[in-house]
Parts: sequence; structure tokens; C-alpha cells
Amino acid sequence: MRILIAAACVLSTVCASSGVHATPPTLQVGTVLLTRCDPGQGGYCGSIERPLDPTNPDSELITVGFEFYPHTDTSHPSVGTLLPQEGGPGYSTTGSGDFYLSIFGPLRKTRDVVIIDKRGTGTSDALDCPQLQAGTGDFQKAVAACARQLGANAYQYGTVLAAGDVAAVLDALGIGQVDFYGDSYGTFFGQVFAALYPQRLRSIVLDSAYPVRPPDVWFGTDWKTAWAGIDLSCSRSLSCSNLGGSASGRVRSLIAQIRQTPIQGTAPDANGTATAITLDAPTLLYTLDTAGYGPVIYRDLDAATRAWQQHGDPLPLLRLAAEAETAEVDAPADFSDALYTAVSCQDYPLLYDLRASKAQRTLQYQDALEDTSLKRPDLFAPFSFAEGMASQAYITPLDTCLNWPRPPAAVVPGQPLPPAVSFPSVPTLVLSGDLDSVTSPEDAAETTQQFPDAVHLIIPNLPHVTAGSDDLGCVTRILRTFVRTLTPGDTSCIPPGAPDPHGSAVRRQQRRARAHLTADGQPRLDRGTAGGGRGTRERRRRHRALVLFRHRRRRASRRHLQDPLNQRGI
Repeated sequence: MRILIAAACVLSTVCASSGVHATPPTLQVGTVLLTRCDPGQGGYCGSIERPLDPTNPDSELITVGFEFYPHTDTSHPSVGTLLPQEGGPGYSTTGSGDFYLSIFGPLRKTRDVVIIDKRGTGTSDALDCPQLQAGTGDFQKAVAACARQLGANAYQYGTVLAAGDVAAVLDALGIGQVDFYGDSYGTFFGQVFAALYPQRLRSIVLDSAYPVRPPDVWFGTDWKTAWAGIDLSCSRSLSCSNLGGSASGRVRSLIAQIRQTPIQGTAPDANGTATAITLDAPTLLYTLDTAGYGPVIYRDLDAATRAWQQHGDPLPLLRLAAEAETAEVDAPADFSDALYTAVSCQDYPLLYDLRASKAQRTLQYQDALEDTSLKRPDLFAPFSFAEGMASQAYITPLDTCLNWPRPPAAVVPGQPLPPAVSFPSVPTLVLSGDLDSVTSPEDAAETTQQFPDAVHLIIPNLPHVTAGSDDLGCVTRILRTFVRTLTPGDTSCIPPGAPDPHGSAVRRQQRRARAHLTADGQPRLDRGTAGGGRGTRERRRRHRALVLFRHRRRRASRRHLQDPLNQRGI
């Protein structure tokens, strides 16, 4: 049913007023009156209130904010709704709205888009623990202070509750089924949403996925992907492959050199600020571990290594390390460190039991490290296990949650979904870049196996979040085809050379589940190397990822908007 009242367009699930092209200042969708907030894209903003603790009838209320973009062809009703979800955890989905609108492109002609911020992020009462957000002082003390600030609400920000909020927004807007797209942690959220609300999904796209039920708490295949990427990227470069020898062999030689004598000097960081840097083995491992966020490490590492080994020039290597070490300050609405910590401690696997006392957790953690060092000494090969730990590279939350509160009885840490919950037979497309060391193709293959009706595509030469890093538009064309037809269609645009770790490059699984810029485009403030101890590099890596994502997504948005293929419904 459609009713036009004054300047407001009132509709049950869509705005389908034939011949009406102007965007009114308000729009009634379902039970929610929305306000125009992005006239250039035809977008409207709204919010609903939700109980922070749905099990408590006297719970305080929180705001869940969202943006709604009606389909652009108003001569016909909408044929569906697109629902994207950002990663992190902690990033604002509405903050990446332009990126999502651009990759959906011509799908918007006949489909609405709803972009919802998960609780504790963006416009949904973004969590702010000041000391943790600023990254100053002792990391463990900052986590403990955040835990005290959140108090009894520390476990009210998990993925399950966020999924409930999203379902409630869809209910309020009168939206039934959606076509879901999630990237990075958005794929983790997507798995939880699919398991709990299968009837709400027409299709699922998981870009750079990792399983909600991981087989390895260390996610060891991520580091293996980072290291393998050195030779893989060299083999695809004429200048590198024609040198002879192996790029990884040259890096191994570099590791041996800096174990004996670290390289010290000054180099520009990612903000162009001259920074004193020491390149030792842990710092090199940390630098390599960031390779999956973009092309820079794989593009420059071999040349930088040769510059040092053959010409005694340390600057290229020091620059790569300084860029990886760059620290940034984010507004909580852009990225919430508190939300990241709350979700990580509640939903991710840990090396200790949060139901134990803090003293017991510490002993469990120390025992787990000792056991891993003995049983998996090659976890960070060719680096030693000790060097891997000293690097402070993010592999698993490690000791981040040692000072987090005990969970309530209803929460099982590291298990957002009960083992008995299965995943629906909804058409699912899983996308991986074969240079993604953040969520490896093996991680994505494990995710694919959970869904009875899933296709896994691995795209050569792409890092984390394929839709944001594919300059050729291959990924977006496949994504759009999948949403329209529920099949990937013609995948010949994917170049050869990406073996599926579980079989063919395109594999349909028929089995049941098994187990940094500010919002207004301004540069962020450099916080130098404030802080110290475990967690400092983890924060830098997250913030560095945000900077790279924002640059790539703004570039991708411009690219897709200018792509003439957008006009042909691909």
C-alpha cells in the first residue's frame, strides 16, 4: 500500500510512487518516519530504540541508527533489499555507505538498500572508553578501565545481540527477506545472522570470510598466506621473477642478518612524519603480517630487501616498517576500540577461560603459550615462535581479555552460536583474495563448508576485502550477477593461478555445516608511539587497516560510479 501525504511518502516496505523523482524531506517506511540525510544518493536516516539487555524488562534503551536508500526506478515496486555489514568489529557500516552503494551500482535501480550500524558503532551509540580509544598508557590498564566503565554491560555488545538489532530494524521497516553482503568481521556477523534468522535471507555474499567456529584458535593459515605471498607475488612480476633465486630466500637472508644486527634509522611513516625505527626480526614479522591489507608490502618488499643487501641502502626497508608502525587516533563513531574489545572477548576463541579467576586465566595463558611453542614451533616460520610473540602481531586476542569481567551464566565465551545450530541452505557466495593474509583463503574455505549451498571464488592478486581492491571490476560484476540470479554467472574475468585450498577455484559445497581518514576526509591525528606493552601494535594494525580501507573504498566508490558498466545492469 502506498500513500502520499504532503511532503512525506508513506509506504509499507518500499517507495514506489510512479513518476515521482523528487526526494521529499521525510519518508515513512514501515513504522519509522525517516529524514532525508543524503539527497545526492537519495538516502534517508532513521533509528529505533532497543533494550541494551533484551532479557531485562527494565533495561536501559540504546539507539540503533541506520540509513535507507529507496530503489531509484520509482515506476516499479522494489524487487528486494540489499543489506551490507561492515567489519572490525568496531567499524561503522554507515561510515562506509558510499562504498556499499557504489559496489551495488545498477542493482539499486530495482532494489532498496538499508545500511545499519551495529550496536556500539557509528550512529548506534558508539562505545567510547577514552584511554583505550586514545591508545595511551598501559594497554592492560586501559582494557581494565574499559571493563570497569562498562560494568555489568560488558557482555551486551556481542554479535548475537547485534544480529537481533538488525532483525528488529528490518521488522520496523516492514522488510522481509534481504540480500546480505558482509566483509571481514561482517562475514562473521553474517554467519551468526544466517544461523539465527535464516528466513530473512534470500542470498548471502561473504567477502574475506573467516569461520564463526574456527578450527584453530591461532588462525595459523593467515600467517602462512602472508609468507607464501612473497614468492607468489614475485612469480607474477616480470621484473622480480626474472631476477633468479627466490624472493623468500632473500627475505630469509635478511632475517638472519637483522637477528644479528638490527637495522636502525629514520624513515617517513604513513603520515610522512620522520620516525626513528629499528628493524629487528619481530618488527619485520609484524610488517609482513600487515601485507594482506593492501599491495604495498608485496610490491615493495623484495626491492627494498635488495636495496639493503646489494647497495647498503636501509631506507626502503625502514619506510615499510615505519608505515606499518604508524599509529592513528580514530573517533569512536568511525572505529570503536571498546566495541572491538567487547566483541573479541565475548565471541572469539581465547587461550584461557574467562569464567575462571584472573589468576587462573594468567596461568592458563602461560600454559597455552608454552604448549604451543613446544607443539607448533613453526607456527610463524621462518621466524621462531618467540619472535612471533615478540612481534605483537594480531593472530588471536592473546592476552587482551585477561582483565575482562567474568561473563554471565548465559554467555559461553568464544561460542556465539551453540554447536547444535546449523546454517541455512541459502545461496551463498564466498569471495577471497589469494593474497589476503588477514582472512586467508583457507579461512574462507572453512566458512564455505558450513553452508549447504555455497560457492567459493578465489581471485588472484587481491588482498583483504576483494570488492574494495579489484580495480578491474571483476568482483563487483560477479557479485551483482549473484544477487540478481543466485549464481556467480560467467567467472572468466577471474585470471588463472589461484588454486582453491579445498579443491577447484569454483566449488559448490553440498554438505551440512561442520564445525585512515576521518568521516569528513581529514587526516587523522598522529599519536606517535604512545603507550607500550602488549596491544600497542595490535591497535596500530587496526587503525592502519582503517586508513587503507578508507583510501581504497573512496577510490573504489569513484571507480564504480564512473564505470559505464554500471549503466548496463551487470
